[in-house]
Amino acid sequence: MGKFKKHETVSYLILLDVLKDLVKTRQLKCVVANGDIMDLSILSSFAKYHTEIRPQERTVQKEIWDSQAQLNKIQAIINKSKYPIKQLATFGNHETRLSKVAMAWGRAFEDLEAFKIQNLFPDWEWSMSHLVDDTVMIKHRMRGGIHTAYQNSMRAGMNLITGHTHQLNQRTFNTYSTSSMSVQTGHLSETYHPYLEDNVANDWNNGFAVITIDPIEKSIHPELVQVNNLYRTAYFRGKKYKV
Repeated sequence: MGKFKKHETVSYLILLDVLKDLVKTRQLKCVVANGDIMDLSILSSFAKYHTEIRPQERTVQKEIWDSQAQLNKIQAIINKSKYPIKQLATFGNHETRLSKVAMAWGRAFEDLEAFKIQNLFPDWEWSMSHLVDDTVMIKHRMRGGIHTAYQNSMRAGMNLITGHTHQLNQRTFNTYSTSSMSVQTGHLSETYHPYLEDNVANDWNNGFAVITIDPIEKSIHPELVQVNNLYRTAYFRGKKYKV
């Protein structure tokens, strides 16, 4: 646990500050951990490559501890609020690496409690997707590629919020009778991962989204918070945050 601060990224620290300010306004109704709260790269197909260039790759247990510590800091902010705040979480493809390991041992291990994400992070309501106010679907991923936001808005048939691609953007898709928006929420992890093989991820953006939902008009209104890692800053509602 002592090494946790190494994994407190600029975007994560700014998120904490923004959450504190939103709690003060009493406008924060829900916090969503939209998948991939753990990387678990040591379980991936890149694990051998990671071990060769990063011998100190975190074990599964160390990464669980780090992720619990990160969510605990968010939990502390929520606990200090004087009103209820809902906590939702979605299964990302990285979390499922844990259950895949258990299933590789055979069906005898499919109900092993130690491998269930809900037991590791019990304060959050876990699901593959969440439909909020009959207005927006929140899930970790739908389509992929550089045109993910457009594809999602076109195919979902309703407002959709996803993570997965590390892109931070939004797109709308309109017909004669409907309008739907897709929001991608960026990422809070390190700016570089070894599996990039020293390449630049051109469409990755550190940051997050604050989204207002109007259940009457069936619309969503996102505010994208893009983080400048060089200057360790971000802007939200006219305020400059620096860590």
